[in-house]
Amino acid sequence: YKCEKKCTEVTSGMWNLELKRSLANIKFKKIKMISVSQLDHSFTIIINPFGDVFPEKDPKMHTTFYAIRDYIKNGGIFVCTGGAFFIHHNTINSPKSEWAIKSIVNGVQSLKESLFYFTFGAETTGNEYIQNQLVRQEPIEIEIYQKEEDKIYTGNIQLPQNIKRFRALTSGTSDYIPFIRQKNDESFPIAAIPYGKGYIIHAGIDLSSDSSNEFKILVSIIKNLLTSKFKNL
Repeated sequence: YKCEKKCTEVTSGMWNLELKRSLANIKFKKIKMISVSQLDHSFTIIINPFGDVFPEKDPKMHTTFYAIRDYIKNGGIFVCTGGAFFIHHNTINSPKSEWAIKSIVNGVQSLKESLFYFTFGAETTGNEYIQNQLVRQEPIEIEIYQKEEDKIYTGNIQLPQNIKRFRALTSGTSDYIPFIRQKNDESFPIAAIPYGKGYIIHAGIDLSSDSSNEFKILVSIIKNLLTSKFKNL
């Protein structure tokens, strides 16, 4: 069944075309479109193209989520492409995305009530409310930078002065490696979360199109990680 993308406008087809173009000169790469039933440890890196949604076989037992978790735990690299990941899923019984865990706190769905937080300790930015009234809504434009230590992981990439943030990791996350930082380290729009022997690469950015600066930055980071064979992670 088809998974509905959410919090991204970049489709799986766009990802496939751009990666094949960008990675054409990397001899050891092989790009393949797979379903979640094909997920196994033969893949060095897996990209979920659906934003903060993932296809779930069993919404009660979270079978697919735990398969993804185990892939990461045993050394896989899993890329989340937008939003507070694992907060929505598509199921066989529903053509639309649903909350993976639904919990309303003060009239608002809490981002801490998610598999992303419970399993990986990930805290993200979000919309801001005062007395249950929305006062600031993401995506928002922020100023970004890198420290020299960040470039060890990402390689030298061209950064614009500003990008649009959407559900970026914050310092409340239990463990993380910043790749891209918001000014004053208020958030970390692209970062890696270590888990077991592997990593989640979380993109808390607005992927509005395959020509956006945000998408180009993320593809550049993935390319440089593959080129270095992840030796610096």
